[in-house]
Amino acid sequence: MTPAPAPRLRIRRIACVLGPAAALMVLTAAPSLAINTDARRTGMGGVLLPGREMVATNPAWIGAELPHPSRSIPLPLGVVAGLAADTEGQNDFESAVTRLKAAYPFFEVELRPEPALTHDITIDVAENYLRVDLGQGSKAIPEGPLSTDYLSNSSWLSVSPGPLFIGLGTIIATEGEVALDDSLTGALRGGVPLEAGTAYDADGNVVGQVAAALEIGTSVGLGELSVGSDVPWALRAGLSVKGLMGLGYADTRIHADMVTGDPIFDETNPLEVTYLADYRTSEKVGWGAALDLGLAAVRGPWFAGVSVENLAGRIRWTTEHRQEELNADGDRINTTLGTGEKITSHLPASWVANGGYASDTWLWAGDVRLAQDTVTLHGGVERRWHMLAARGGLSWSSDRGVQGAVGGGLGAGGWSLDVSLRTHPYLYSEGRGLYLGASLGVPL
Repeated sequence: MTPAPAPRLRIRRIACVLGPAAALMVLTAAPSLAINTDARRTGMGGVLLPGREMVATNPAWIGAELPHPSRSIPLPLGVVAGLAADTEGQNDFESAVTRLKAAYPFFEVELRPEPALTHDITIDVAENYLRVDLGQGSKAIPEGPLSTDYLSNSSWLSVSPGPLFIGLGTIIATEGEVALDDSLTGALRGGVPLEAGTAYDADGNVVGQVAAALEIGTSVGLGELSVGSDVPWALRAGLSVKGLMGLGYADTRIHADMVTGDPIFDETNPLEVTYLADYRTSEKVGWGAALDLGLAAVRGPWFAGVSVENLAGRIRWTTEHRQEELNADGDRINTTLGTGEKITSHLPASWVANGGYASDTWLWAGDVRLAQDTVTLHGGVERRWHMLAARGGLSWSSDRGVQGAVGGGLGAGGWSLDVSLRTHPYLYSEGRGLYLGASLGVPL
């Protein structure tokens, strides 16, 4: 028997229960922001390749002779798709949304988008009954705490005069988690009806920071090491110093309480929501520093290396400290607790090990990365026939599972046109999407 509907006004009031679900869906999608714009590397599963990215990751490779070095200029296929999107009959806002959706992720075109949701969000209510069914959207609600950890070390521009490496890049780091209590998780993920006169709570703490980095590094030879072969390993060590300009910092901590009425639907709100939020944000640019250290070894066509990025990374900030409270009367109270407060943030370190085999016709490569207690693996292969190249690879991480990629290229004289196809996990549905990318390889 379907419970009788409550008045429309009360249905609007209970919409606030969907807030945590929407926030979690956005956070769950966050890993898809990690976009690799080099189609050669993408076609090999995202593995580190000899060239600028490997040098930027491990300073021991500065000045080393690297096989088949790679430097690519991404072609903005997504932007082109966004500009070409069909917006006939739409107003300016709808047209902008359509073009943005078609353009994302800007340097790639989505060939197999996620199927449209086939299950509406439904709310069943009666005098003492409230059940929310998010349909396919419930898959975005995790069974346990949702980690917001994310780390990106990107090198955008670099030069290598002699034994030096000078590069400009960005560092983006977030840490924290969002957690719902078991009862609220059951209500949003499993469609369990909310109980009358019951308290539910949610907690979130997220620290995020963005910095521009000027990196200067060098490397030295450490001699040779013979291990079970007549051909010794040539050993190298490298050091890079990063000067950091902090562009933004935010530390947010929220505790929310939700209490259902008893009965749920009477003359008061069916769901009373209160929260206390603590914010600390940067007031101006911050300054800091970090170190990259690395070791590398080469023996004929074989190469291997290990490095740590952002070692002892710190940024000094000037911050404002605020609190916002929503009380049981529905009043929102904002309080400034302090301004001009000095704090020091720490950047998460990233450990990387990589290696491979490179000949005139073959390139095999693999890497493993440990950052914020998350392990990511990449592996790929490239086969060359004169001007042609074919590629394939796999990647694995705890948040995205196993993903595959293939690619190819056509080039000569250090120039090449590279294309790639890679899979990505859907947010709501089972299965994988498919992205097409392209980039122009230029001589180093």
